[in-house]
Amino acid sequence: MFRKGAVAIITNDKGKVLAFQRRDYQTTYQLPQGGIGKNEDIKETLLRELNEETGIEDITIIKKCDKEICYKKPFKKDNNEYEGQCHIYFLCKLNNEWKFKKNNEFISFKWMSFDELLNKLPPFKKDAVKKAFIYFNLI
Repeated sequence: MFRKGAVAIITNDKGKVLAFQRRDYQTTYQLPQGGIGKNEDIKETLLRELNEETGIEDITIIKKCDKEICYKKPFKKDNNEYEGQCHIYFLCKLNNEWKFKKNNEFISFKWMSFDELLNKLPPFKKDAVKKAFIYFNLI
């Protein structure tokens, strides 16, 4: 079974994407993402996850991907865990500066090129994120 969720691709005017360094795998970065909650629509999921994981509260959604993009995880911790995730990607812009809040998932952030992020993603997420970048004409 695949978990459904939302992913934010936050870009700036310099052609960079906002990426976050993982606490558990510190050599990798990723986009903010999360699973859809009970009685939540996909936009509510996006906004909640952005706030929980990064402290971002004020964004503009430029475009929403019209289809889910999925990936399979290379491992399962137990039989109850999802085998992968299917996300709706959102292209977004920050409306103002924000103060990053460290949390149990991310320890830092960096604006980077799209290619740099693709090279720093966990390998099993790379194809899905690349499909989203192509969908939004970012690469």
